[in-house]
Amino acid sequence: MKIERRKKLTANVALLGVGHYTYWEQFDGPYVNFVIENNVIMIDQWHGITLMGAVDCKVINNTVVDPDPETRTGPCWIMVRGTKQDSKSVSGSIVRNNITPGISKEDTGDTLFENNLLIKGMSREELNTLFVDFNNRDLRLKEGSKAIDAGSNVDALKIDVLKHSRPKGNGIDVGAYESF
Repeated sequence: MKIERRKKLTANVALLGVGHYTYWEQFDGPYVNFVIENNVIMIDQWHGITLMGAVDCKVINNTVVDPDPETRTGPCWIMVRGTKQDSKSVSGSIVRNNITPGISKEDTGDTLFENNLLIKGMSREELNTLFVDFNNRDLRLKEGSKAIDAGSNVDALKIDVLKHSRPKGNGIDVGAYESF
């Protein structure tokens, strides 16, 4: 079995839309010390970010959304879990400060989940209270968004996906963008 180690995926914007496959999916690891941070992923499939066999991985400050949350199967999620062959092959991972419709917590071992903003079931109108213009795929945080200052400083980058410094306010914002 090949072991993937110390990979980093930082500050990418992937607006995939309808009919595309997952942006970041890794099945049947193990994946050791992977860091996935400050990414914006818009996908109409279940696996927004998936790491199976995650050992000491970090998934921090990502924005993962469905382009059409009201009319599709799903929603997309963040998943950190054991492999298909060994459900216990996950340990020491962190999922923090993400905006996502869902987080799959099946076979997650001692994975730490904290300060994530779940948006499953939100309408486009509700999503536009979080983001500048969800309908036109502008996923920067809108003034007054509940994601502002709602994150943890632990392990968070000092810049956001646009290379703006963070935090701007009283704390780190949840998701890939720091409010401006």
